[in-house]
Amino acid sequence: MKILDCVNKMQKKLVHMSLQPVYMTDELKNYYSIFPINCEISGANAVVTGGGSGIGFAIAKMLISQGCNVLLVGSNKNKLQNAVQLLGKNIDYYCWDLNEVKEIEKHIVTICEKFENNKLDIWVNCHGIYSEYDSR
Repeated sequence: MKILDCVNKMQKKLVHMSLQPVYMTDELKNYYSIFPINCEISGANAVVTGGGSGIGFAIAKMLISQGCNVLLVGSNKNKLQNAVQLLGKNIDYYCWDLNEVKEIEKHIVTICEKFENNKLDIWVNCHGIYSEYDSR
């Protein structure tokens, strides 16, 4: 009971946003938050890693619907280009294999320069690694 009291107190103080998965079953609904989106993010600059497909693509779509400027980051240029075509406005892409961490500072600077005011407001990590083992 103490945990529920704590959650209720936090709910009143937090600005919280949650997403439902693309495929939602009745069973999954119990595991996801029902808090409303109660923050203004229109005009915010957002980066979504792994935004070329899957959960990253769904999050990018939601951010665009909320009026954000979105930059998709990933290692597969074709996936990124297709995602940009599907999502349409306020979106661009930057091809970078996020496993290359040695040059992270250079990439972050370049990513920030893609936005009008060199400002980054939201960063969403959805980058995954696909290997031959996954296809089995």
